Amino acid sequence: MSITKKILVASLALILVLPASFGCAMQVSAQEIADNAVMNYPKVATVKMDMNVTMTVEVIGGTEAAKITMLENATSSLNIARTEMKMTMNVSGEIPGQGKQNISTEMYLVNGWMYIKVASPSGGEQWTKMNLTEQLWAAQNQLAQQVEFLKTAIEVISLGSEKVDGIDCYVLQVKPNMEALIQWVMAQQQTQSGIDLSELNLAKLFKTTSIKEWIAKDSYLPVKVDMDVVLEMLPEDVGATAKDFEKITMEIKGQVKYYDYDKPVTIELPPAALNAQAMPSGQ
Repeated sequence: MSITKKILVASLALILVLPASFGCAMQVSAQEIADNAVMNYPKVATVKMDMNVTMTVEVIGGTEAAKITMLENATSSLNIARTEMKMTMNVSGEIPGQGKQNISTEMYLVNGWMYIKVASPSGGEQWTKMNLTEQLWAAQNQLAQQVEFLKTAIEVISLGSEKVDGIDCYVLQVKPNMEALIQWVMAQQQTQSGIDLSELNLAKLFKTTSIKEWIAKDSYLPVKVDMDVVLEMLPEDVGATAKDFEKITMEIKGQVKYYDYDKPVTIELPPAALNAQAMPSGQ
């Protein structure tokens, strides 16, 4: 074979191999996606979020068997760099003995304070405020919570790619660290049913957990998160007896969408909030 033919054959072989090589080089593992999201989060200055959460609590057996479903719709604007936030939220549901409930809330985190306006048909409008502690900020920063799931995950599995609102995303199934999961549930129950879970051994109560995160391919930042968490409580878990109830189940389904990363966010406190009654933090 002549030298020219040998060069042509070698060139053809190289052309055939290159696409496969490039394809392999562009593959990104699930863990790399998660690591990139964690690495990029500190660069985020602002973000907006839309959140929908359904919490269902069912008491089975006993003398006060009941089922309560609460629906929450919320929109938030966060200025992470300045530790500021504005959230508008509506919680609705029907509580046995109290009928239908619809509570609207506005929340402002500015100048080291958390201001909350609650409006209900029975109580009218009321403003309260409390010192903004690290714990309160962590409970409201949903983006940081989802990044924490990725950072501390026991396992991350790739589910391929999908588009969300026109954005190319990696899809991840996340098996969360128990401590991070407990912190998320505690944050949700503060704004939902009012049920105090702080005295319970939550790690023992989790039955099923599903977390899916859609991570943008260009920025490696969360675009959407779906969560479904089920807890089950037996009488002995809460100091009750079988006469009180057989078991209590709690399911939290939530979806959060993140958008407008690093676009201007200005939080302005309404004048009425200046007369807010001060409350102890955490109450």
